[in-house]
Amino acid sequence: MTDKTEEQVNDIQFAPGSLLKQAREQQSLSVADVAQQLKLTIQKIEQIEADHYPDDLPAAFYRGYLRNYAELVGLDEDDIAENFANFCKRNNLSASQAPSFKKIQVEKTVNSNNWLMKLVSGLVILALLYSVYYFAVEKKVWQKWLGKQPAEQTELLDNSSALSLENSQDAPLNELSLSENNAGEPVQELALDSKQGDLSVQNHDEFAQQATEVGLTPVQQEAADSSIADTGALTVTTEAQLSLVFSDDCWVRVQDAAGKVLALGIKQGGSSLALNGQAPYKLTLGKASVVELTYNGLQVDLSNYSDSKPARLTLGQ
Repeated sequence: MTDKTEEQVNDIQFAPGSLLKQAREQQSLSVADVAQQLKLTIQKIEQIEADHYPDDLPAAFYRGYLRNYAELVGLDEDDIAENFANFCKRNNLSASQAPSFKKIQVEKTVNSNNWLMKLVSGLVILALLYSVYYFAVEKKVWQKWLGKQPAEQTELLDNSSALSLENSQDAPLNELSLSENNAGEPVQELALDSKQGDLSVQNHDEFAQQATEVGLTPVQQEAADSSIADTGALTVTTEAQLSLVFSDDCWVRVQDAAGKVLALGIKQGGSSLALNGQAPYKLTLGKASVVELTYNGLQVDLSNYSDSKPARLTLGQ
């Protein structure tokens, strides 16, 4: 009788729910805090910690709840899942019977209505085939559509050829009129050409003078512009140093700006962490009073954070 009682006590102490409850109490987390982070009800968390798993849900759901709970408090997920499987075997739990019965019932319903689905599918296929035949053969929609395109293309070609003929007929007359008008003005054309040559030489001298005053050739100017553009495109990335010293056991989670989790789990008293990553850091401390935090050589004051709930802070913004 005594051996059986001791075995029951051991089962209770090392059951998955009891282990999770002990880890939660070590981190000073309440049941409400865990329920809020896991998106579950307080009643469901209390059932898990009491190792009470009703048959209204399959075992896969409880296994997922236990894994998420273990990740939150820093316990090994695989160990908790294996512990839950052994607990179910020892206590003859079979929470997956109800879903399998429902699955069999749904399959029977689908099989009983199989002939009706085939009949409806056949009618739909016949309706589609008749619609295609009606529009393609009876109404001759495709022939009308295909016969309309060549006529439109022919009309466009006729219009374009007529325009080209008109332009070609008007061109000789315009050339003759221009030649007659320009025949009497050779002197004016020569004068204009000489003026334009003087202006071009003057503009070239002005541009050369401006380039000499600045002291840059066009090739040097392009090189300077490209170097300025390259300098503007450079970005500087720096790393920030983070140090944590623990005077007592504490659950901690540290994430950098790149989304990488640098630390996660329960840290023993007397241990320390030295982390390097991209700022800003996002920290979650289960018990801020036992942590000495240093950021880039400067000590961070954690006296404003209470131990009744986890401390969440961001460094390096």
